[in-house]
Amino acid sequence: MKPYLYSLVDENILRDMLQSFQGCIDIPLQVTDEAGNTLMTQGEQARYCHRFSSLLPHGEGCIKLHMDAARRAVGLGEAYMFSCHANLNHMVYPLLCDGAFWGAVLAGPFLLDKPDSTIIAEVSKRYSIDAGTLLELYDDLSGIRVITPAAATHISKQLYYLFSSLIATVFIVINLTRPEIHSKALMPALQSYYFVPHVTVYILSYAMLGVSAITFALMLIVVELQKKFARI
Repeated sequence: MKPYLYSLVDENILRDMLQSFQGCIDIPLQVTDEAGNTLMTQGEQARYCHRFSSLLPHGEGCIKLHMDAARRAVGLGEAYMFSCHANLNHMVYPLLCDGAFWGAVLAGPFLLDKPDSTIIAEVSKRYSIDAGTLLELYDDLSGIRVITPAAATHISKQLYYLFSSLIATVFIVINLTRPEIHSKALMPALQSYYFVPHVTVYILSYAMLGVSAITFALMLIVVELQKKFARI
């Protein structure tokens, strides 16, 4: 079954955009559908990720983490940077159109500083991993791209400008080619000949009720004032 995202965005155009962007930033990229399943990737998966993913307990897979981050990015309305189970950094940008979530673009992993033993030490506190595997993970860290925080900010902005423009273009095309999705027909209840008299009666009724309430309140005030002056 063809992914819904590809019914709105041409697969070849999306792949070309992903390839060009990945060539600029030299960080692995992937596009996921609305369920978190990978649709396409650019850039080789890091050995660290491949080895670490096989060590994760059941229920702590990368897909769930990526989707949780994508949902947070939806609330922010921009790219969201987060740290994964393996203490590596990622960015995710949600693909939205007219409030509907189509999928996400994920960039990573990457590091913001040179790798050291503290990354592996924190992982060992979280998961039961033998010493030999921890040493292999430490060696694999050398294959993770290191960028500066400033570069990460620029990449985040590029994600936003590149893919928000894509979604905006698709939305405009849909509006131009399928105007029927914005139906201007009134619902049946509003088309009834009795609708205007019905609303008019309601408005007059509530107006009379309001006037009656105000009149009653004024009469109470007058009565109280009369009693007060009578005592004097």
